[in-house]
Amino acid sequence: MKKTYGDKMTLTYVDLADKNSSREADKKYKISAYPLVVLFNDKDEEVDTFSGFKDKREITKILKENGLIK
Repeated sequence: MKKTYGDKMTLTYVDLADKNSSREADKKYKISAYPLVVLFNDKDEEVDTFSGFKDKREITKILKENGLIK
């Protein structure tokens, strides 16, 4: 996804093995399944959340449905 959309969005992750960096994310997003993807628009507003593995086609569909890509 980074190769396809890297210039249009920022992709980040939290390493859940790192207890220091994951505690805040666990509290804020109530993470109960991995991977958890939280989508934000360009105003840093949360627009969608999904968990579990998704292939590129499914992720592209979700991004389009949320107006994050054309």
